[in-house]
Amino acid sequence: MNENDFQKIDGMIVRHAGVFADSIQHKLGLVVEGHQMLADKLDRVENRLDKRIDCVERKLDAVAAQGERNTAAIEGISGKLGAVAADLKAHRADTEAHSPIFRVKE
Repeated sequence: MNENDFQKIDGMIVRHAGVFADSIQHKLGLVVEGHQMLADKLDRVENRLDKRIDCVERKLDAVAAQGERNTAAIEGISGKLGAVAADLKAHRADTEAHSPIFRVKE
C-alpha cells in the first residue's frame, strides 16, 4: 500500500464518521422533539387538572358553608324545641288549667 491508498482510506473513514454523526444528530433531534411534545402535553394536562381541582375545592367550601348554616339552624330549632318542651311541662304541671274530666297521668 502506498501513501495514496492511506489517504483514500482516511477519506472514507472521515466520510463514514461524518455520515454516522449526522445520523446520530438527526435521531437525537427527534428524541428532543418528542420530549418537548410530551412536556407541552404534560403542561396542558396539569393546567386542566388545576382548574378541575379548584372547582372541586370551591364546591367543598360551599358544602362546608352550607353545613355550618345547617348546624346553626339545627341549634336554633333545638333551642325552640327546648322552650316548647318547657312550656308544655309547665302547662301539664298546672292541673288547675284542666277541667276535672282531663287528668294528667305520667
